[in-house]
Amino acid sequence: MLSCSHQRVQQNLKLFLVLDHQYAQSLAARFLSLVLTFSIVGRLTMGWLADHFHPKYVMVLIYSLVGIAIPIVDIESVAPVSAEIFSMKMLGRTIGRDS
Repeated sequence: MLSCSHQRVQQNLKLFLVLDHQYAQSLAARFLSLVLTFSIVGRLTMGWLADHFHPKYVMVLIYSLVGIAIPIVDIESVAPVSAEIFSMKMLGRTIGRDS
């Protein structure tokens, strides 16, 4: 079951994709399903790793994977939807910088 914050993020992300960027609802739903699927798989995997290895090393692994993933997602040829949402340009717009 999703926590309250995850539900709000999913809902707002779908509205952002459909209303602001005119993606088809089916594409937005597919993208959100992928995000949710990877979130569940990641949580279960990292929980299992934390049970079998020292949690400090698991956290180093998690932050390393996130650090590697950010530049990859920023490349706009990876996927137009993820590049638009998670790019550094969007981060700049989110925190109030003009781009």
